[in-house]
Amino acid sequence: RAGRSEVIFFYPGKEDLISAREYLTLDSHERIWLSYRYKSGDFVTIPFWKLMEDQVSLREIKGKIVIVGSARPIFHDSHATPLGTLEGIFIQADETAMILDRDFIRPLYADSALWLALIFFALASTLLFDLFHFAVKFFVFLSLELMVYGTSLFLLVQKNILFQPFHPMFIVGASYAAVLFYDTFKAFLKSAELQKQAITDDLTGLYGHRYLE
Repeated sequence: RAGRSEVIFFYPGKEDLISAREYLTLDSHERIWLSYRYKSGDFVTIPFWKLMEDQVSLREIKGKIVIVGSARPIFHDSHATPLGTLEGIFIQADETAMILDRDFIRPLYADSALWLALIFFALASTLLFDLFHFAVKFFVFLSLELMVYGTSLFLLVQKNILFQPFHPMFIVGASYAAVLFYDTFKAFLKSAELQKQAITDDLTGLYGHRYLE
């Protein structure tokens, strides 16, 4: 089910033999993230014609997991991945390698907690921007954006933790724009008030000679 659940992987056709048992976070469609650690060139491929010509020795495939499929564009089995376009057979190979290597990607937070995380980023960034002057706010904004993106890369590469940076980066940008708009509007109101005071007599409340000029 969605959320943190125990996921059991079996070898095809051998349901009694468990190949991996992990506690993973599933999304709302009960799916897990696939870690694309290997490119198509990292896998050993054997052309079909070699099998037909009996040019494949038993030693090449004995004790190995063999995935049978086609990598030809004519079969339209190509899919967009973080590594570029990959054929379905190589995606299955990546998934198999992920299970064997226990190389599972774990989201930093579940989908159900996304709004809580975004609210936290919005409040934290807004309070932080409000502490600095106009000139410093821009450098704080750039620093936060770079920090969020750099943190996501570090967690994914070093810890296998998925932290999608684009939602928080958008929230930080929106908070920066909102604080700038608020500061500008507040400065406009203050300027209008000062202008009114400059042309109004403090004692009578009537317009002074500066207004008539």
